Amino acid sequence: MQTRRIPANGTANRLSDVSADDTPSDVRDIQRSIWMARSGSERVGMAVEMNAMARSIAISGIRSRCPGISRSELEIELIERMHGPELAAEVKRSRADGT
Repeated sequence: MQTRRIPANGTANRLSDVSADDTPSDVRDIQRSIWMARSGSERVGMAVEMNAMARSIAISGIRSRCPGISRSELEIELIERMHGPELAAEVKRSRADGT
C-alpha cells in the first residue's frame, strides 16, 4: 500500500494527501480480518459514517481558517480538499457558466 506523507510544513492540500501508515502489519492484518468478517452492508455503513466524519472535520477546519466563508465558497473549498483542485475548478467554472 503506497501512502503519501503530510508535507514538511505540516499541511495537506487534500484529505487524500494524509494517510496513517503507523500501524504494524500484523495489527493491520487482524484489523482487516475483523472488517472483512462484517457483512457487505455493515462495511458500506462504516464507510458512509467515516466519510461523513471526514467531511464534517474538513468543514470545521475550513470554517475555522475562513470565518464568514459563504456556503458556495465552502462547497468549492471542500471539493478541492476532498477531490482535488481540478474538480473544484471545473465545478467553479460550471457554476459561473450556469450549467
